[in-house]
Amino acid sequence: MLWPTPLDVNLNQPTTQYQAHSGPHHVAFRLLRETATGDNGLVQIEVSINGRVVRTLPAAYSYDTLMHQPAGQFRWLWLDGDLWPDVQLEPNGLGGASAYYIGSRDGGFYVRGSR
Repeated sequence: MLWPTPLDVNLNQPTTQYQAHSGPHHVAFRLLRETATGDNGLVQIEVSINGRVVRTLPAAYSYDTLMHQPAGQFRWLWLDGDLWPDVQLEPNGLGGASAYYIGSRDGGFYVRGSR
């Protein structure tokens, strides 16, 4: 397991993008802010695999004084039994599953469930 990468929201931009790879598959996380101002709010995490949007997940962030709560995080874990690590996404709050992953074998998007 590698250290998690926070999905920090750029408060000066309407969208923020992160890139990763799950084996040979290109993964992009695009954070779409739903609130135009303020240091906390809601975002939609748009997940793309190999250039195709596969899911949009709700998340929340908060950068109030003494807080640093990004919209979520991603990390690399070995989950599907091959040599390449898979990308696990953990969105922050708002219900739904607590973790998802992108398999390095087939580039599929899967619900992981509890962390």
